[in-house]
Amino acid sequence: MKKQDDMKPTKEQIVEKIDEQYLLDLRSIMNTDYGRRVFSYLIQKCGYKDSQPMGNSKDFFNAGRRSIAVELIAACDALGMYGTDRMVGVDLRLKAEREYILYQWNVMQDIMKRGENK
Repeated sequence: MKKQDDMKPTKEQIVEKIDEQYLLDLRSIMNTDYGRRVFSYLIQKCGYKDSQPMGNSKDFFNAGRRSIAVELIAACDALGMYGTDRMVGVDLRLKAEREYILYQWNVMQDIMKRGENK
């Protein structure tokens, strides 16, 4: 008879299951307009396209934020790894980026139309 401790899953098994669910959740989120908008907003706020750090404390802080964006993008790109459509994640990420650019443009146009710009 096995001890209860022998039947416990390993840390690696638990992490693997959590990672699998994360990708399933991310795919569901990226298949919605609001999910892609939030994804793009987070990528932008994390400073993904900002320049590389030079060495002061603020730069190191920003590099940490940027690394989150890199991980989110990598996770999104990995969405198609296990399916038949290998590019689905990349396609969703690029769709999110295009939609977010249009969203920003529409917000700017709305502000200008209302005369709220200063």
